[in-house]
Amino acid sequence: MRTCADLVIKDTHHHSLLRRTLFSNTDWHLIRGCPVPLLLTKGAPWDEAPKIVAAVDPGHLNDKPANLDHQILRWGKTFAERLEGSLHAVHAYIPLSIAATASNAAAPMVHTLSPEVLRQEDEQKRKELRALTDQYDIPESNVHLELGVATAVLAEKSEELKANLVVMGAIARTGLQRIFIGSTAERVLEKLPCDVLVVKPLDFRDALPGL
Repeated sequence: MRTCADLVIKDTHHHSLLRRTLFSNTDWHLIRGCPVPLLLTKGAPWDEAPKIVAAVDPGHLNDKPANLDHQILRWGKTFAERLEGSLHAVHAYIPLSIAATASNAAAPMVHTLSPEVLRQEDEQKRKELRALTDQYDIPESNVHLELGVATAVLAEKSEELKANLVVMGAIARTGLQRIFIGSTAERVLEKLPCDVLVVKPLDFRDALPGL
């Protein structure tokens, strides 16, 4: 996809009964292949002072390039400042000790986790998150570190904050001349009831077939 635009805007529809957004083939084509930020709107009016939520992953546990978090926060900050709204940063994680146990088929069903280990990991995550968000002058009250799966946490936190826009990243994977984005990103996109700005890494164009 070739474009000189800085931003692409596309309307979508969120089905309130199904609690998911129904994307067309064109929507998915844009989500996967649009090299510039893509704003997916659902038609609901924004608040006079809109709430912008930036979904970040400072530990890059989901194989995201480091620059993507900065892209997400720059765009979030731009929207918040231009529209005189507020910017929140959200990061969801599953403790490594729990993730390791769950992924180990030979692990016992009952596993004792040290509260001290969990506390230390929580402290480290908070330091990483604050080191990132401090660069964008986000107040501590607007920085949210949550335990849980990103898909569920981001949707729940966005509803709790009454977010008007969620800014999230999508990484590219290629195969057989097709572009894929992470399955986590796809599930989050379907669950979010508000508008979404999908941001790609700086080198996303390099992954596009034929470019």
